Amino acid sequence: MSTKTIRIAAEVILVLGTAGLLLELVAAQSWAVILLGVAAVAWLQVRRH
Repeated sequence: MSTKTIRIAAEVILVLGTAGLLLELVAAQSWAVILLGVAAVAWLQVRRH
C-alpha cells in the first residue's frame, strides 16, 4: 500500500468517525455541544484565512 492510499483511508475513517459522533450527538439532542463544535470549526476557518 502506498502512502497516499493510507492517507486517504485515514481521512475517510476520520470523516466517518466525525459523522458518527455528530449523529450520536443529534440523537442525544446535545444542541449545546453541537453549537460549540460548529463555533469551533467556524473559528478555525476564520483563523486559517
